[in-house]
Amino acid sequence: MASNRLKMSLLPALQAILDTGSVTRAADQMHVTQSTMSRTLSQLREALNDPILVREGNHIFLSEKARQVQPLVSKLMADSETLFENQHFDPAVSEHHFRIGSGAVILDNFLIQALIELKKVAPGISSSVSLPDVDTIYSMESGELDLGIIVTLPDTTANLCKEVISTASFNVLMRKGHPMSHRETLDLTEMDQYPFVITQAVIAASPYINSLREQYGFLRNPWLKLPSLQAALQAIRTNDAFTIVTNVEYLAMDLYEDFVLLPTLTDSPPLKFEMVWPEHWQFNQAHQWMRGFMLNRLQDFFRQHEA
Repeated sequence: MASNRLKMSLLPALQAILDTGSVTRAADQMHVTQSTMSRTLSQLREALNDPILVREGNHIFLSEKARQVQPLVSKLMADSETLFENQHFDPAVSEHHFRIGSGAVILDNFLIQALIELKKVAPGISSSVSLPDVDTIYSMESGELDLGIIVTLPDTTANLCKEVISTASFNVLMRKGHPMSHRETLDLTEMDQYPFVITQAVIAASPYINSLREQYGFLRNPWLKLPSLQAALQAIRTNDAFTIVTNVEYLAMDLYEDFVLLPTLTDSPPLKFEMVWPEHWQFNQAHQWMRGFMLNRLQDFFRQHEA
């Protein structure tokens, strides 16, 4: 029994190692010395009969078993925190840490300001934000991320809890004065006459663009592939190129003055701009409070911009 209690006491350190993939970063997160975390890692390796961290060349990775147990550890930690939290949650004294996944545009134009406001009412709450990639939904489901603020395709968040912030759709973005800018909708054949810029930061756009290529044979040869929407805006600002974004980016960046957003003749899939989270955080008071804080500000922001 004492041995099991010891192993349970190692769970916070195990989660820190699984989350960071590093003894040094895990020690920082746990506010202990690196040597203390190294000793804890040795105990965890013995308890799990697994190396947990493995080195390949100059890089360190989670072992296969470590990746497999990560969702379970995240759920256990969330459940234990929920079980032992105070009956009345007080954000002013909470020291909860949130791992948030969000897009670069939302981070730059909304989320960072919301986190600054959060500091005023909950000074002990901290956050780490990661930009979305193709594995973002899996990171939510596995417990690597606590909260997501992302544009989602149909059915991709079926295994997650969610709140809809706003509807979303794919649109063509171009400068005012572009030869196509006066149209109400765009014919794909006409679009294919102008340079196309792929914005890799708009993750959800990739499947949509691929479907246009497969069904209609258009947009096969992009002029530029760029990592950020900010770079794409510079590329299309002074010429006849265009890019594909969602109306969420358009609203968040307040692009009305210099750019035009137009639908295509091909229907956009029914996108949603959502706040999503793993089910094991559903009834945690700190998480509930954080969701409410963020949701109110996001909905107010988009309500004002859509008016």
